[in-house]
Amino acid sequence: MYKVYVRVDENNRIIEINSSEFIKDKDLEGWTQIDAGEGDRYHHAQGNYFKKSLFNENGIPVYKLTGGKAVERTAEEIQADIDAIPPP
Repeated sequence: MYKVYVRVDENNRIIEINSSEFIKDKDLEGWTQIDAGEGDRYHHAQGNYFKKSLFNENGIPVYKLTGGKAVERTAEEIQADIDAIPPP
């Protein structure tokens, strides 16, 4: 069985995902387990766990950690991040 872990930023936006196959127990600082199971979805979580990419075309995180669960962020939350990008 593989465990799925995520790492979040200061606003609980998920910025990394990986599985126990590639993160060893000694390296788990800063990671939160969100799921466990068998198969590619869990073994190769980086490309298979979420239905969408981890980041959108603007580099904004698509998922957040809420109550220990990964959930998709709302369009309004994502737009607020886009609006907060400083002008060049």
